[in-house]
Amino acid sequence: MTKITLLILSLVIGGRLVGQSLIRFDSSDCLKDCVGDSSKVYRVEKSGLLTIISLKTYAPCNGNLTGDVEIINSFLNLKFWTKSAIVTDIKGRKTEIVEVADCNCMFDFKYQIQDLRALELKEIIVNGKTLKEIDSKNILAEIKIE
Repeated sequence: MTKITLLILSLVIGGRLVGQSLIRFDSSDCLKDCVGDSSKVYRVEKSGLLTIISLKTYAPCNGNLTGDVEIINSFLNLKFWTKSAIVTDIKGRKTEIVEVADCNCMFDFKYQIQDLRALELKEIIVNGKTLKEIDSKNILAEIKIE
């Protein structure tokens, strides 16, 4: 075999053994009827090489989210963040901006992941935190009345 053929084979085979890749990420609009609701993974479907994970959790109210996945130790980390936008001013200068929200609300998320090993629900974290940690920062927020 030629060196190029061996290189291609090693990349293809190595990529299959090493990891998972996010095929599709979907998020809902902010869910309005969810006051006091808690985060939850409510569906994990596996079909061949494709795994679909559906969950509900808190995210910035402005939405406009994008996502990714990674393995951290033995945990599957489902990530999301607010997408940035590139704007051009009248002089042709480009600037990247990110809309910042001052509140969180519940969203439905769907991650379609290829080549994911079998996992248990306790092995899923979101943005590096357990669902319980996320809920504790959003549900039990102290309200001060002065």
